Amino acid sequence: MNNKNRLRTHVLLMAIVLMASGNSAFANIILAHSVNDWNAATNDGIGVGGAAVTAGSSLDAAQHGHTDTAGAGIWNYKNTDSPGGDTFSATPGFLTGWNGAGYDNGGTLGTRVGETSMKPNGTQFGGTFSVREWVLTGLVGETLNISGNFTTSATTNPVSVNNNGVEVYVMNGLFVLGTAQLLPNLDTFAFDINLNVISSTTIIRFAVGPQGAGPATNQINDFFNDSVNFSGQIEQVTPANVPEPGSLPLLLGGLGVLLLRRRHKY
Repeated sequence: MNNKNRLRTHVLLMAIVLMASGNSAFANIILAHSVNDWNAATNDGIGVGGAAVTAGSSLDAAQHGHTDTAGAGIWNYKNTDSPGGDTFSATPGFLTGWNGAGYDNGGTLGTRVGETSMKPNGTQFGGTFSVREWVLTGLVGETLNISGNFTTSATTNPVSVNNNGVEVYVMNGLFVLGTAQLLPNLDTFAFDINLNVISSTTIIRFAVGPQGAGPATNQINDFFNDSVNFSGQIEQVTPANVPEPGSLPLLLGGLGVLLLRRRHKY
């Protein structure tokens, strides 16, 4: 390669590197992660009622109001009559029956929430929806990315009236951001949603209800057939680091002058 061609190659590579670096994006800020934040709360030495307990013991709970990854928002765990509402009596419906691995309200038929598990209640009972709720005040005008997945538990039992799966929701307050009806046995709903924050308080809910995609309304819920594995993450989207409007023409102009000088020299 002669000197002219070598110089042209070097100039082109320099332009590509500078333009690429000028348009690089900052990483999004992780505000909350359902699994990581749950695990942190079950190792912080605080029980369900807020009392001090041995850190990491069976009494160390993911207490209501525990902090998220960024330390800006909180998590709550509920059973409600609708995915975006409270219980019939208009109370928040906080789950209180901590069993050492998660919340369990009502035994076999009751609503359950664990580290990665969620299970609804039967339709003949109140408080049918199993809910994980994230609450943050602030960030008006910012954009949140909400991502994750619901997957029904593995089972060899056939789909039937009493084993027809679940319905899942991603909510912003009373507004549905995403929903699906899932069949038993590893049916998945994956979501990746951008949300522009317009309210001073943002409430994101991940909810599981008993009305599945099978042949009829699910009257009796079974722990293995009508529960889901869940993982969700909430990020604050950061803007791209865009170069100044005049920087690219200046760069190309300067490179052109350099090429012209080198051409006259040779």
